[in-house]
Amino acid sequence: MGVVDRKWIPVLQRDGRYTRLLQLLERKALQQRLALRMHQLIARRRTDGDLH
Repeated sequence: MGVVDRKWIPVLQRDGRYTRLLQLLERKALQQRLALRMHQLIARRRTDGDLH
């Protein structure tokens, strides 16, 4: 995702799009953290010999 120009923030806030944008960015960040955590857990299990 790109960067929001600060001059557009008041316009986006007025009609609710800024809140929606923040929610989408937060969801994307959460999904990235969860994916990273899953990769770490899988890698650890492979190192421990639990997965083939």
